Amino acid sequence: MKWKFVGTVMLAAFMLFQSGLGFAQNSETDPVKFVLPLSPDLTERGVHGTVTLRATVSAENKVESATVLQTSGSQELDDYAQSRIVGTPVAPEVLKNGERTLALEVDLYAFRMGLDLLSSYSCSQMVRDNDWYVGNHPGERFEQGKFFRIFVGLAFVSGRKDLAFMIKPDIRDRAWLAAIERCRKDGAQLFTNALVVAGKSRK
Repeated sequence: MKWKFVGTVMLAAFMLFQSGLGFAQNSETDPVKFVLPLSPDLTERGVHGTVTLRATVSAENKVESATVLQTSGSQELDDYAQSRIVGTPVAPEVLKNGERTLALEVDLYAFRMGLDLLSSYSCSQMVRDNDWYVGNHPGERFEQGKFFRIFVGLAFVSGRKDLAFMIKPDIRDRAWLAAIERCRKDGAQLFTNALVVAGKSRK
């Protein structure tokens, strides 16, 4: 019961954070959060990440141009975000004091950020995403970026008892690595299912 109550509270906080798009302040330190879909090619190669852009907005409230404030760590992804964001409508309420520029924190992932990630993210995509991430972050054994932190947070707020081990870093990290290896053998299964099996064997 306690786990479920805490999970409910954390879910509410998580959803409030995710829904903050229209209320974010117009500054480089508190950018407006935005989501762009990846191209099929980038998705297939596992390219993903978050880039912060400074966008110039037209009188018609559409992005005219964008420059990189904080790189995703991938020039290819930065360039993609800059080109795709042009022409995107911007809600007037996020433009403060008549300013025509604002910072955008743009997420580019092969999935939607929400609880359905736990029930829709495939093993095959996990392998692609993980291998690309590790290849672009030397010295890291597995995906430890924003996606990893969000997945761990979702596992916690979901209230699922079979994912309770995710709050224990020593078990969680070993299970995560083991689940990736399981996924290499069977890409059709859900990553969450592979993670649950790996977690049970390491309790």
